[in-house]
Amino acid sequence: MKNSLYILILLFSIVIVACDKEENIVPAGADDTYIPQPSDTELGSKIFNLYEKYGVAFLYDFERIIFDWNMFSSVNDKFTLSYVGQPEELSSRIDFLLEKWLSAYSDEFIKTKFPIRVLLLDTIVVKAVDEFDSDVYYSSAAGLNYISISNMGNAFADADKISLVKHLNISIIRDYLFAKDILMMPEGFYHVSGDLYGKFSGGRNFKENGFFPGTPAPWYYPSQFDDMKNYLTFYIETDPDLVEAQIGEYPKMTEKYNVVKTYIESLGINIHTTN
Repeated sequence: MKNSLYILILLFSIVIVACDKEENIVPAGADDTYIPQPSDTELGSKIFNLYEKYGVAFLYDFERIIFDWNMFSSVNDKFTLSYVGQPEELSSRIDFLLEKWLSAYSDEFIKTKFPIRVLLLDTIVVKAVDEFDSDVYYSSAAGLNYISISNMGNAFADADKISLVKHLNISIIRDYLFAKDILMMPEGFYHVSGDLYGKFSGGRNFKENGFFPGTPAPWYYPSQFDDMKNYLTFYIETDPDLVEAQIGEYPKMTEKYNVVKTYIESLGINIHTTN
């Protein structure tokens, strides 16, 4: 009987340890190696100061496992990474990120909500599997405890910079904060479309019922999760001056957009004032 009790206590202890906060979960041995240290160089000092201010490590020289590792597996072979080939470009790129990306968020928000790492890369690519496919290039991608960013050592045009910032905001807001339930969409958002989620639509009345058409399946209304993703993407990518022209004639779409807008702005996030 005592042995059985000891076993139960041991199993319970293992569960408690396994359920520790996700932000504290890192690959074995990675903690000390990837904490920025004081430096005499401009780039090193800038990275160290960011870590001191926000608790976020901006990394460009790191092992592949840092990108691949997640809660379920240590393999993410579909991505091909190209590391920064010209580190001398990084100081100005970090200035760009501070001005055009991080300035949209308060210092406290970054310290408490952002992942522990920002991975700086030249390219993030999913290679074509056959001759009928094309390589897919990612501007940014969200991991369990990081945001990765491409074009950090390559030259890129002003139009590409605007696109990069939008993709960064999608990665941090939609694919990290909301996907991980760090932020939760207000229930009023889902009430607008009632009980239609996941039901057969016949390909009709998407916008009238508050949905973006055909996403992800043309014959069914989206799930709550996909609906949330669609509206977050639209909010981030669409200039506020163009919203009325695109969805203004559909009251339920406008209502849901306003719920998203009000909630995001209540957090002190101002992504449409930094570009």
